[in-house]
Amino acid sequence: NEQPGHAISLFRELLLKGFEPDEVMMVSALSACADLGCLDQGKSIHGFLNKRGIHLRCMLGASLIDMYAKSGRVDAALRVFNGLKEKDVNSWTAIITGLALHGQGRACLSMFGSMEQSQIAPNAVTFVGVLCACSHAGLVDDGFRHFNRMRRVYGIEPEIEHFGCMVDLLGRAGRLDEAEDFILKMPIEPTAGIWSALLGACRIHGNFKVAETVARALIDLDPHHGGRY
Repeated sequence: NEQPGHAISLFRELLLKGFEPDEVMMVSALSACADLGCLDQGKSIHGFLNKRGIHLRCMLGASLIDMYAKSGRVDAALRVFNGLKEKDVNSWTAIITGLALHGQGRACLSMFGSMEQSQIAPNAVTFVGVLCACSHAGLVDDGFRHFNRMRRVYGIEPEIEHFGCMVDLLGRAGRLDEAEDFILKMPIEPTAGIWSALLGACRIHGNFKVAETVARALIDLDPHHGGRY
């Protein structure tokens, strides 16, 4: 995972030597393509799967969806998803986060609704995608509804990524006082990234009062680099 370029090179080498890669190796190669944005190589692996008539099981399908989405081809990601005979939490999460990545907020929430109707329980990563989609689409009420349901319905404790999405959601909507209050009431220590997201929103909306408070919090977290704030 730390050397995506090596994973792709190894996959090519195995094919040249006539070896048949197993599912783990194909998933690894597709993940590497996603990380590096190697769409052509990813499509080549997809073509190899089709040529060999290899059944797309859940993890392999999720890797293909993720590769296409991260390479900017959400249309191809949707085709792969819709063609899967079996869908698990990983394949659903891959398409939900892919739609969120491309700012398709309402399509993402619709997909999440279909996931729940299919009796597939979402995980923490699924909710990062859902909350991110709400943020980009400006759906504040939906964002809070899903944030609350995450713990109440599915027993998933929010992590720093979920709190970050909520701060971004409020910040984009210009609700900066609420965003500040949300951060101060977080049950875990807010990171510099959380405060920086709010500071960016303050700049966009011209709220210097909240920005001053945020800057002080950032300086307290990182006193050696206070000048940047």
